[in-house]
Amino acid sequence: MLRRVFLLAFVVVSASSAPAAARADLWHIVNLATQHPPVVHGVQVLEQALTSRGVDVVLSETAPKNAPAVVVVCSRDGVPGEARPFPNVKPPNRPESYVIRVDKRRVLVVGSDPVGTMYGCFDLAEQIRWGAKKPALRNLKERTAEPFLEIRAVNPFLHVQALLDTSSWYFSDAFWTSYLDLLAESRHNLLDIHAAYDLRKTDFPNIFPFFFSFDEFPDTGVPAELTRKIFAQFKHIVALAKERGIHVALMNYNTGVSSAGKALKGEKLVEYTRRCVRRVAH
Repeated sequence: MLRRVFLLAFVVVSASSAPAAARADLWHIVNLATQHPPVVHGVQVLEQALTSRGVDVVLSETAPKNAPAVVVVCSRDGVPGEARPFPNVKPPNRPESYVIRVDKRRVLVVGSDPVGTMYGCFDLAEQIRWGAKKPALRNLKERTAEPFLEIRAVNPFLHVQALLDTSSWYFSDAFWTSYLDLLAESRHNLLDIHAAYDLRKTDFPNIFPFFFSFDEFPDTGVPAELTRKIFAQFKHIVALAKERGIHVALMNYNTGVSSAGKALKGEKLVEYTRRCVRRVAH
């Protein structure tokens, strides 16, 4: 009887001390570049792709041995020990490049810079969304990628009617978030804004009177309170774009401006334009 009890206790202890089997539907993402907003955005897109396929995601500081894990690294910060078992992995030297390496339990994404790291996360997210219903590490493809074109831009116009209407798309965070997400995931890196454009008159007025008001140049066409809202939204758009690795350019089609019913000319026009450019730059 004593022998049977001993054997039963031995079996129970042995079973309880055995390592738990790893869940295939639980992945860890180890982001070692959390200080870079584009990388954070890329990890969010990767997480959304996994959860859309029924995978539970844990954001971890270290990669567990027995669970599927994606380790995300920006080579600008150095490649730490978490990159094992992938020694000496380096992305191409060009900006916005990345490599993806796959092992039995580990995927490594290394970018040459924060934007390249984000693009590597996008690549993995696309493989997961476009692949089998149940993601598996063995189905992921290794990659070494770099941009074919250095500048990949879109050219939207800021319409006068949208600028003057605070309920328009220009003031909509939902619009800009979804639009910039689309640009980032299609690997655009420049939002080249042209302004302004009047949909009714089909002409191109100076954008600066929509952005700024100065006491020295009164009544340039747009109420001061509205100019502050318009320019604040412009700065917000620039910040959202930066988080997604997108540069923003602004082309002003016209320098003409009137103050108190009189067109500015000569040194007055130069001084007005100088002030506006400084405000935009800062």
